[in-house]
Amino acid sequence: MRKLILAASLALLATPALAHVVMVPNTAEAGSYFSGALRVGHGCQGAATTAIRVEIEPQIASARPKPIPGWKHAIETKDGRVVAVTWRGRLSDSEFQDFELLMKLPGEDMTLVFPTVQTCGKTQARWTDTEPTSSTPAPRLEILPAKGGSHAGH
Repeated sequence: MRKLILAASLALLATPALAHVVMVPNTAEAGSYFSGALRVGHGCQGAATTAIRVEIEPQIASARPKPIPGWKHAIETKDGRVVAVTWRGRLSDSEFQDFELLMKLPGEDMTLVFPTVQTCGKTQARWTDTEPTSSTPAPRLEILPAKGGSHAGH
């Protein structure tokens, strides 16, 4: 009985995280090439997701999206640097999707945020707040000190 109650409690605690767009995994090693994804857990108030746009912080040396079957992506650049990536397609409200990026991370430990706009037809969910306790937090990535010296992640 205790195990059942504990499992139910943990499930309830995990539920709010599904309501946000999050970075998975949410930690990485400084200076590494990092493959992470923006996880979109559902649409907007019952509507299907039709686009995801994520801004890329200037500390990231390079960023490349992974193609998703049935979706098109566009890369926005400024002065040769990727500043945003947008995927367009259709994701039912009852499904989830990971939108993957391969990034060259900065060499020092820090927290990066990825302001993300989720479009569902004519409505938008703006996951852009830099405060992690906000009701609309931007996905975050904690950059941890490198363990393997200057060649970490290569």
